[in-house]
Amino acid sequence: NPYLYNFLLPSAHEDILKKCQVIRLMQFTPIIPAVIAKWKFKIKIIATYGFPYGTSLATKGRHLKAALWRIVEKLTLKKTDKFIVTSQKNMDFLLKNSVAAEKIHLSPNGVDIGVFCPLEHKNHNGTIQLLFVGRLGVEKNIENLSRALAMSKYKDKFKMTFIGSGELQN
Repeated sequence: NPYLYNFLLPSAHEDILKKCQVIRLMQFTPIIPAVIAKWKFKIKIIATYGFPYGTSLATKGRHLKAALWRIVEKLTLKKTDKFIVTSQKNMDFLLKNSVAAEKIHLSPNGVDIGVFCPLEHKNHNGTIQLLFVGRLGVEKNIENLSRALAMSKYKDKFKMTFIGSGELQN
């Protein structure tokens, strides 16, 4: 059972966790074993907070799980030592939920166009091919990408391809 394992993980990996000073979470979902390890071994927690998971679950009709997750968030947000967020929206969510501003680091997703610039290549009919590879979920903001492309003066030149699976598939 994955839920039971969340509570057992810190004990199952005690030898490793005793040697750690920091647990780095790439998303907030593994917060339960992290908080247990923090309590048991005095380890700091640094978490990337990508989206309010409870809200995401509610939009998928999983209301009981959403309510339980919101309780977990309320109980664990204050136990996390530092947060990394990629948007002002997520920063505002944490601030609204009583996380101190000095615990939050805003690091927007982006691309350094000095390093990652288009290579010269020939395309067909001036088409700009865009490729999305990943889980097709509402958290990925695929709808915003589609809206942005539709607003572009080059919208007729874009061809978008999606590779992945998830609730937005099809």
